[in-house]
Amino acid sequence: MKNNKTLTIAEILAMPLAERYALAADGVKLGKKVSETRDNFNTVTPFYAKVTAALKRDHARLLADKNSGLAPDTSFKKFFADNCGGALPGRLETLAAFFNTMCMVEDGRGNPMLAEDCYDAASVNSLEIANKVINHVKEQAQAQKRDWRADNDTLDVVNALSKPGDATKKLKAIRERQKPETTVSVDGDAVLTVESAIAFLLATVKKAGDMPVEKAAALYETTVKFNDALGDAWSESGVSEETLDRWTTNIDKGVAVDMEIKTGAPAATVPAKKELASAGK
Repeated sequence: MKNNKTLTIAEILAMPLAERYALAADGVKLGKKVSETRDNFNTVTPFYAKVTAALKRDHARLLADKNSGLAPDTSFKKFFADNCGGALPGRLETLAAFFNTMCMVEDGRGNPMLAEDCYDAASVNSLEIANKVINHVKEQAQAQKRDWRADNDTLDVVNALSKPGDATKKLKAIRERQKPETTVSVDGDAVLTVESAIAFLLATVKKAGDMPVEKAAALYETTVKFNDALGDAWSESGVSEETLDRWTTNIDKGVAVDMEIKTGAPAATVPAKKELASAGK
C-alpha cells in the first residue's frame, strides 16, 4: 500500500484494474510467507523445545548454586527472557516440560519413558496432544497417589510415539476418551454446562482476594495454565483456522460470532462505473 496508508474501498475501486490485481497479489504473497513461516516453525519447534528443556535444567542448577549470581526468586520465564533475546514462547515451554517428563525420567527399569529419537521423529501436533494426555494422567495419579508411569494412557502414549503409523490419530483417540462430558448431572437434577462452569470460574476468581494467599496463588496458576492450554485445545478441535479467524474478527466487530459476511463491490460507485465503461470499449 502506498505510504503504508490503509486505502478506502472507494480509493481501491478508483485504481486501474491491474493495480488491484497487484494489490491482491501482494496479499497472496504475504499469506504464503505467513503459511511457510508457520510450517517451518512447527517443524523446528520440537528441537527448540529440547533446547528449552536443557535451559530449564540450567535454571534449576543455577538456583541451587548460591554462588551462581542468579537471584533466588528468578522465574524460568525471566531467566529465559534475560538470556535468550525475548519472552519464552508458550509452545516451547509446554514441549520442554513434556521432553523433561518423558525423555529424562526413567520408566523404573533404567530406560527413559520415551526414547529421544522417538520424540525427534514426532510432529509438533502429536507431541502437544501427547502432553495433554500425560498431564491429565499425572493429575489423576497424584490425586489417587499412584505412579503415573504405569498408567495405561501413559503406556499408550509411549506406544503411539514409538511405533510407525499415524501417531496423531492414535493420540487424539486417547485424549478423546479422557475428556469429561460437556454436561454433568448434579444429584440427578441440575446440569452443569460448559457455560455455567465458566461463569462459576469467573465468579471464583473475582473473590480470590478473600482467599488465603496460597489458595489464591494456586487458583491463579491454574487459570494461567488453562488460558495457555485453551488456544492449543482449539488447534485440535477440528475447526479450521480460517473459521477461527473469522469468528475472532466478528467478536472484534461486535457482530454475531458465526456470521459469515459476504464481501463484494458496492452496488453503485462512480469509479467502478467508469472502469466498466472503459473496459467495454
